[in-house]
Amino acid sequence: MTDSKKALCLAMVTDDFLPAKTGVGVHVQEISLELIRRGHRVVVITSRRKGQPIFEEWQGIRIFRGWSLTIAGYPQALPRRSTLQRMLLAENVDVVHFHYLSFLMWQGLMVAREMGLKTLYTAHMSVDLLVQPFFMKPLLPLFTRLYFV
Repeated sequence: MTDSKKALCLAMVTDDFLPAKTGVGVHVQEISLELIRRGHRVVVITSRRKGQPIFEEWQGIRIFRGWSLTIAGYPQALPRRSTLQRMLLAENVDVVHFHYLSFLMWQGLMVAREMGLKTLYTAHMSVDLLVQPFFMKPLLPLFTRLYFV
């Protein structure tokens, strides 16, 4: 990191991270490691599977796992806004990068906007893919709205 470039703290918000169960989880691992290598700090806010700790560090990345439910075989974090706000404040986050359309993203986006933080969303999949399971079909309008927030 040169003197002219400020090291940032980036929060990666994703329902899949470590161990990765999807390509998105692998992508977030790789990009987080590269950001660390470039001198930035990375915090990952993700779901928590049975037996996983609420907090851990992995290769310089601080991982926070929230209470979650498994839906259609994939863990979905269901955090409170107050919990997300405390984490973002404690870590002095500059940018919040979202990787999944989910309740975690929705809560995180609302908190980041309230805090005046910069946000970024990477579209890893289409809305149609997200609502493939039959019971998810009624959520298509909601996910479509979130996709274009």
